[in-house]
Amino acid sequence: MAKHLHKRFPNEQVKSLFERYLLYEIKIDYILEILGIKRSRFFEILKEYREDSENFSIAYKREKKENLMTVKSFPIM
Repeated sequence: MAKHLHKRFPNEQVKSLFERYLLYEIKIDYILEILGIKRSRFFEILKEYREDSENFSIAYKREKKENLMTVKSFPIM
């Protein structure tokens, strides 16, 4: 399975697949094959989509603060 769904598909394409799934136009197996994800991941993302379909995004959401190495600026000698 390939990683980084947000790098392989635009938001609109994933939204379209979810909309069509919820309208019973396509089956889950088809979506799993296209997106290259497992059922559990599909339902995690679908839950996020159902909670806020207008602002839904598959973009990576960083949960930790920035690394100290990227925050501090070291003097150049």
